[in-house]
Formats: sequence, structure tokens, C-alpha cells
Amino acid sequence: MQAKLFSTGFGGLLLVAGIMAHALMLVLAKGQTETTSTAAHLFVKRDKAEKLEPSAISVSRVMLTANQTSARYGIMDEIFNPGMKTLSHKHANHSETFIVLTGKMRWTVAGETDEIGPGDLVYIPPGHLTPGRSGW
Repeated sequence: MQAKLFSTGFGGLLLVAGIMAHALMLVLAKGQTETTSTAAHLFVKRDKAEKLEPSAISVSRVMLTANQTSARYGIMDEIFNPGMKTLSHKHANHSETFIVLTGKMRWTVAGETDEIGPGDLVYIPPGHLTPGRSGW
């Protein structure tokens, strides 16, 4: 079964319900308020979103970029088919949050491995190696 994900961070993804909480954390961390933002409102249609390197095992769509949200967060919509593996990597300056909508994923963060399924999430702080697998 495919793993359908949303994630957030500058390059990550998140469900709509969690976007405001994540945005609030970033705003509080920067000492800014939403009223200081110069970002414009947007309506983004999934079928019109930019696709990043689509392949047989994954499709990533850029729904919002950090530039569009005054560097507060980015949102991507990703489908990871069974067999998808990410290379071990880390982000120095931003976190990632992945929420599984369907399917299952296995993530290893800071040496701890866990399986996450529908409604579960993994939060990956900056500086942590993050290999992930779908539908092993």
C-alpha cells in the first residue's frame, strides 16, 4: 500500500489541522506576529502544484514554499509507493514533520526506529539523520 504523506518545515509537510500550530511555534520562536507578515494569501490546486522529480516510487508536489510564507514554513504533498527509500540526510537549519495519511512508513531518527501509520507523525529536528522507508 502507498504511504500518503504531508510534511512541513522549510522543506517538509503537514496536515492542515497542524499547520497553524507549527506556524505559531515558528512565529513565537522568531518573536514575530502574523500581522508582521508580508506574505499574500494563496489558493493552491493540487493538480497545478509543481512536481519534483516524479518517479515510479514517489511523487512530491510543492504546495507552499518558505518564500510564500515569509520563511515560516513550507508544505509538500508526497506519495511514497512501496519500496521507496530516502537516502540518509540531515537539514542544518530546519525541522521536518511527516504525517501519514494512508499506508505505513518506517523512520529512523537519532538511532531510534519506529513504524508510523495513518494519523501518526514523526518530527525530525534540525541536524538529525533521517532515512525513511515505505511499504517494506
